[in-house]
Amino acid sequence: KMWPLYVLEAVFVAIIAENELIPMKMQGFLPNVSELSVKVFEGFEKYEYVEGGKVFQIPMKYLLFTLLAGIFTVYYPRREWRLRGNMYLSRYRSKNLWWLSKCLWCAIQSFCVYLVAYAAIFAVAACMGTGGFAIREEFLPFLKAPLLISDDVLIMCYIWILGYVTLLALSQFLVLCQMCLSPVAGYVVYIAVITASAYYVKWFMMGNNFMLLRTAVFRQDGIELIFGIVFCGILWGIEVLAGNIIIRKKDVLG
Repeated sequence: KMWPLYVLEAVFVAIIAENELIPMKMQGFLPNVSELSVKVFEGFEKYEYVEGGKVFQIPMKYLLFTLLAGIFTVYYPRREWRLRGNMYLSRYRSKNLWWLSKCLWCAIQSFCVYLVAYAAIFAVAACMGTGGFAIREEFLPFLKAPLLISDDVLIMCYIWILGYVTLLALSQFLVLCQMCLSPVAGYVVYIAVITASAYYVKWFMMGNNFMLLRTAVFRQDGIELIFGIVFCGILWGIEVLAGNIIIRKKDVLG
């Protein structure tokens, strides 16, 4: 049963959204769902080490969202793999079909994670903010950096489409690591990728895609939308093929 995790995610995202909304509301500005989405997924800028300066700390809203999203992916495939003999004989009768069903599971779960997140942000904006979807001029002073993109739809694509494709690639990577190593080892590798992405702004560090401040929305050298989608899509395809090869060599009844 996955619904308790969805409820937990909805509550967590709603709390983040409310925490972002309250300071704006206290200054007389009521954000809509698009503006609140930008604040929730704004992330944080590249860390520059300065001797004697502030110690780098990963914001909890970035860390907890990504780690919670990984739990969704890891639960169901691992449970079925433990029962692989029974599942294989009674339901799938094919290793390839079993693996493809788990790839589909990753796609659906990643979509549901973002759907629940959007629903939570929309609910907070509807109850405490205002209606509408356009990013207004009055909202810009509340951002950590100037916007380099003025197209509202394109900014939402960075948040929801790039975020979804990135989560899909990371989720598939997590499931693949489970098959190669173990559930614990796979999740540790997943955490390592997420944590390293907080320190380094690199195109191959996929965790950067979850933070608008690391993308071309705010940075001249930030991650471009098309590049991020294509890279994550290609990586997901490689993971699917690699997993198919690995599953073929696994002992189904063992």
